Amino acid sequence: MLSANSSFYKFVLQTRVLPKEMMDSNPFDGVLYPAMDPLFTRTEGLTEAEYVTLARTARHEHPCRRTAFRSYVLILALYHLCLRIDAALGARIEKLGYDKGHHTLEVQIKGGAWVTKAVPPFV
Repeated sequence: MLSANSSFYKFVLQTRVLPKEMMDSNPFDGVLYPAMDPLFTRTEGLTEAEYVTLARTARHEHPCRRTAFRSYVLILALYHLCLRIDAALGARIEKLGYDKGHHTLEVQIKGGAWVTKAVPPFV
């Protein structure tokens, strides 16, 4: 919430929506933000049953057959590689590899770090 308010005031100052007499500084500039783990998230994942339903729907009941397989593979990758959607969509073919008998994929995770994930054969 602090970040959103600060960004709003920053936008107002940069775009000069209000005259300088009405607002000449960001009131959130001096606010100390609480210490938070940048890798923490409250987001809950799908249950096993929800995942199975989603994967089946993507593979067999997708309205557009041309994109059904692509959607299905994306869902498999998200679930079995434990990826966030931004990491999956940011993955590049050049980052595919092979190590110790396993296909691998190097992806950038939350926080900006790069990790190598083992790709199961069925993905």
